Amino acid sequence: MGTPTARRPPRDATMRYIAKKKLWNAIAVECGIKPGAVRLWRKVPPLRVRSVERAIGRPRRMIRPDLYAE
Repeated sequence: MGTPTARRPPRDATMRYIAKKKLWNAIAVECGIKPGAVRLWRKVPPLRVRSVERAIGRPRRMIRPDLYAE
């Protein structure tokens, strides 16, 4: 048998929202990266939160509540 594959952690709520609405291109343009890179995210990286905020119109405290608590 082969070696067991490592499971990736599940996507957070923001990434599920981005996938559902197919917002990868808008975020990629705002961040200056390729859409495929956005699809690999499990959480929005801390340095990309403001760009994602502009691209999807959600406040940063909803995007990463662990970083921007009220």
